[in-house]
Amino acid sequence: MIGLVVLAAGLSSRMGLPKLLLPVQGHSLLRFTVGRLLESPVQATAVVLGAHADLLRDELADLPVTVVVNERYAEGLSTSLRAGLAALSPEVDAVVFALADQPLASAEVVQALVERYGATGRSIVYPTFGGQQGTPVLFARPLFAEIQELSGDVGARQIIRRHPGAVLEVPFPSTELLRDVDTWEDYEAVRRALGDDPHDQAPSAHYCPRCGAALAWKLVERRPRPACSRCGAVVYDDPKVAVVALIERDGRLLLAQRAHEPGKGRWSFPGGFVDRGEELETALCREIREETGLRVVISGLVGVYSRAGHPVVLVAYLARPVGGALRPSHEAERLAFFAPEALPEMAFGSDARLLADWRCARRPQ
Repeated sequence: MIGLVVLAAGLSSRMGLPKLLLPVQGHSLLRFTVGRLLESPVQATAVVLGAHADLLRDELADLPVTVVVNERYAEGLSTSLRAGLAALSPEVDAVVFALADQPLASAEVVQALVERYGATGRSIVYPTFGGQQGTPVLFARPLFAEIQELSGDVGARQIIRRHPGAVLEVPFPSTELLRDVDTWEDYEAVRRALGDDPHDQAPSAHYCPRCGAALAWKLVERRPRPACSRCGAVVYDDPKVAVVALIERDGRLLLAQRAHEPGKGRWSFPGGFVDRGEELETALCREIREETGLRVVISGLVGVYSRAGHPVVLVAYLARPVGGALRPSHEAERLAFFAPEALPEMAFGSDARLLADWRCARRPQ
């Protein structure tokens, strides 16, 4: 049996607030990282909390993990290693220690360590990234007693140095997998690497919209949020709402070939963003008229779509033309009708779900 211990007891002192609550892909950093690691071939998992345990415990709800609160976390990393190891079943033959603030070190890394351990029987297996030693690290049962003897603010490197003949390195080419989330720059880089910020924009404002002072992060309603350092106003990174129309003619759907990024050159359903204070249906008719030249009447709702880590909520409608002349705008290189079974390359990930719902609605009941 292979065990996994996720170390999440740190103070987040460099960040200045509980960094494991920061949002990543629509989840907290802690839940996202643990969720990814659980996809690896491990049979028992312990997550070791310490500082901010009262805030972080709820992030692990519904996950198949044992939550361990290390009351001695301030004494150093060794106490978390010992606490996590002690929480696992005595049937565990080897344990993988992973860090909760390394979300890029995915289940594939853990799987590679486990497979190499199974093939070679080496007692210490760790990855190297671009030649640099990294984590997670696998230790086999013969070394458990030495881990339990560690003390102070040290990890298990001294055990690795003590047993050079037991070590097996598993190379990975990218050093990005080494990245810890210790600073705001690290956090923004990780979000971009995971696709949270696909247009390379900052994830939030930097200055207060009320008084213009610099924003700083603070804990608000159990979540880190940007707040004004002068007047205290909290800035909420709310999602943007977009509307699109499925316009059908003779069983074919109208698509627009995008003239700009994101998705330049690929095809999408015509539509656009809703202005502040604008009704959804009004925004849709306006956007269709501006993008295609058609005047439409809305005939039904297809669905509402969102995905973790993406800043847009999409509302899709059925619509039929009642006037106007089809013509592309500056937003579309071309407009054309396509059979549903012969669609071109689509621009966005939500298109497949939208089409599936549209096909389902067209089936005879």
